[in-house]
Amino acid sequence: MCRSGKTSCCTWTYHSIIYLEGLRIVGRIGNSLVAVHLGSNNLSGKIPSSLGFLSNLTSLHLHENKLHGEIPLSLHNCRSLLVFNVRNNQLSGNIPDWISHGLLALQLRSNHFTGKISPQICQMSSIIVFDIAQNTISGHIPTCLGNIKTLLFNNVSRNKLSFQFPSSSPDRYYINDDNLELVTKGQVLEYDSNLHFMTLIDMSSNNLSGTIPPQLFSLIGLHSLNLSNNKLAGEIPNEIGNMKNLESLDFSTNQLGGEIPQSLSTLSFLSYLNLSFNDLTGKIPSGTQLQGFSALSYIGNHDLCGLPLTKTCFPEHKDKELVHEGRNQFKFLTWFYIGMESGFVTGFLGVCCAIFLNKKLRHVLSSFFSSFFMT
Repeated sequence: MCRSGKTSCCTWTYHSIIYLEGLRIVGRIGNSLVAVHLGSNNLSGKIPSSLGFLSNLTSLHLHENKLHGEIPLSLHNCRSLLVFNVRNNQLSGNIPDWISHGLLALQLRSNHFTGKISPQICQMSSIIVFDIAQNTISGHIPTCLGNIKTLLFNNVSRNKLSFQFPSSSPDRYYINDDNLELVTKGQVLEYDSNLHFMTLIDMSSNNLSGTIPPQLFSLIGLHSLNLSNNKLAGEIPNEIGNMKNLESLDFSTNQLGGEIPQSLSTLSFLSYLNLSFNDLTGKIPSGTQLQGFSALSYIGNHDLCGLPLTKTCFPEHKDKELVHEGRNQFKFLTWFYIGMESGFVTGFLGVCCAIFLNKKLRHVLSSFFSSFFMT
């Protein structure tokens, strides 16, 4: 099947699965394929539009190559596509909003995609992995992302990620467990046979702006949410407490302000939190698991206080006492200096009047100053 160290397959037309990750390949790919893994090769050029003829394609992995240009519109014909992975390439253009609405995993991270997130993306109602990190995507986060059906429930059914393909033998089946490298809990993790247990939205390291829409926190089936390294502002919505299954949350390096919502402390499964380098203020909710995270989760918020940070918070009543005491001290000093100035002026005028009215004293002072300046 292999010639001269390369894979040259003249019978690919009859294959259902091609897994050639890490190999150098030549030849043609038939149109009966349902799974193509061509990741970690030295592939260059553009994604061929002829892939659109693979109408039965369910899994397409082209990650870690040197592909450039835009994603061809012809892939719209791959209506059975469930997993589309093109991470770590040089692809550009807008995020395609015409990809199969039945898509389960979309990974576009580490490319050169631009433009805004189209509301059409929200029609991918089956998506469980939406990874567009490390691009140059701008605009606001669409509120309609909170309507993704598969993430609205706790018992998300993701069994479709394990496919069964008939082989040449009627009583045998190939099992294709898709694998993806995902960034969650602050590290890169590879999910293969357990991918169907993971739900993730990663829009980090882009140019997203505006506020975080409260509707996003309707996705109670989500396990990992990463919006770090953007230009998001406003407060963290209190609705974040709805995401009871959330295990990893990263909002670091944005412009978020206000206090940390108390509802965040109710997320009992949360094992990774990063809110660093924002403009958060006030006290970290005490008596909760939020104080169990490292100080690194909160650094860079100059007006944030309380454990695990070393900056101490004054109790609310103490703050009021200090403000009241400061005001009283200011009033005292104000009247003190007014009294001193008034006394000085009054005394000075009194001395001047006494000198003016007393002729003898006037003569003595005049003689003294005359003799003083003459010497």
